[in-house]
Amino acid sequence: MNDDRIEQLILMSRRRLRARGPSLSAAARRVLRKLDSLVDVLHETDRLPELRAAVTLAKGVRCHVIDSIRGDGPKLIEVIRRDIPAFRAAFPELDLVPVVHYRPALAPRPAALSVATDSGSVGSLSLRIVDRLTGRPVQNAQVVALTNFATREGRNGVSDEDGLALLAFETMPVRLERLYVYPPLAGYWGLFQSDFVLDDGATLSLQPIDLTRADSLRHFFPSAKADTGAGVTVGVIDGGVGPHADLVCEGDADNGSGHGTHVAGIIASRGTAPAGVRGIAPGARIRSYRAFGSAGGLASNFSVAKAIDAAVRDGCDILNMSFILEDGVEDPAVRTAIEDAREGGVLPVAATGNSFRQSVGFPARDLLCLAVSALGRRGTFPDESVEAADVTPPFGLDSDDYIAAFSNAGLEVDLTAPGAGVVSTVPGGYGVLSGTSMACPVVSAMAARMLARNADVLSMPRRSERSTRLAQLVLGAAASLGFPADLQGAGIPYEGGDA
Repeated sequence: MNDDRIEQLILMSRRRLRARGPSLSAAARRVLRKLDSLVDVLHETDRLPELRAAVTLAKGVRCHVIDSIRGDGPKLIEVIRRDIPAFRAAFPELDLVPVVHYRPALAPRPAALSVATDSGSVGSLSLRIVDRLTGRPVQNAQVVALTNFATREGRNGVSDEDGLALLAFETMPVRLERLYVYPPLAGYWGLFQSDFVLDDGATLSLQPIDLTRADSLRHFFPSAKADTGAGVTVGVIDGGVGPHADLVCEGDADNGSGHGTHVAGIIASRGTAPAGVRGIAPGARIRSYRAFGSAGGLASNFSVAKAIDAAVRDGCDILNMSFILEDGVEDPAVRTAIEDAREGGVLPVAATGNSFRQSVGFPARDLLCLAVSALGRRGTFPDESVEAADVTPPFGLDSDDYIAAFSNAGLEVDLTAPGAGVVSTVPGGYGVLSGTSMACPVVSAMAARMLARNADVLSMPRRSERSTRLAQLVLGAAASLGFPADLQGAGIPYEGGDA
């Protein structure tokens, strides 16, 4: 093991996110406050490789401070590995927490593990992706052609400006076990085919999104009145939100992934069909906190904890957390931030994850969060869309209802909500996404509706009794859809707002 290696860690109180009252000694609080004033004061050349100019906190204990959650809150620091034992000995009341990373809780997209997109070699199979209504080419559609789904044997391709995608198969036609076409972010449903023969020169068409037709979200929750959810603030901790014509949002803009904008639209978009979409609580206030810095990137536990702290400080009532821990372990930094949120009267709602019935991931499995699985409904998406691949038994009391195949399971599941084939706002228009990421904001929005309708709870002091009472309102409004408890929890929350 290299003892000269620089480690990035989170220095924080063992008891609370911020060291209030008697939770830490005066000496430990002084250390945290001192580090707060030293955030990123050193240049890269000053601190590598030995942190030569780093602040010395005690004999043999040096660190560089990268970021801080205000005052005596956690610090993101760099230390040399060999200094860690001395650090712990000098500050036994403080914890050094490893940095871990979260990913958006989107449904997985299968991809071939063989050859990547081919650039035009001899023997490549060519196909064209077009708009089903106009016949115009569709650019940036991702094609996944699998000859063996279990082993992911096959080829990947991306359509160009002429709608052409090249797949490097040596022989043709090719019998595929599964074919997926994932559309660009805005405008279309995807395409799924099983046991499919693909020939050179084939044309595949994508169905444009029709905002006048009910998707799974609008099947279960018809259009709400414009002021539904008014007076309540939902903090969206994600990759940023908007700008979008259907959204009124404060805070950080979309990082380019579209995920946070889609999530926010489910909660509080204010459009009307056929030109726009409306969320479940369009009167609610949205505040955006960008924990995911770049499109396709991950969010560190420090950035998530910092966003939670900011949302609580800004007066949010509900936190939407449509993300899941990358490596599936517990995370003390975010867990402590969630505890502080609940103690501050704020209710966190989290996605259970999309690992095909594996155990509920963190933070959803934390008992202080409402954990949400993904519900689907046959007939709310085109028959050949990619959503068809996620239909699986058991079916509900209504045989068209199902819990999506990707949705995780466990007794930690509190509720279920539409998360398969959801149409919502994305940069540049409207798009379809699936995942417990999409189910989570449905419950956040329903919580906003219930809180808005219960002035006695809304006006409660911002303490744990307030967040507990709101959780009870949401769970008490759930109706069973006939699934096992480890798939649906108490069911789907229906009450709390005028349709």
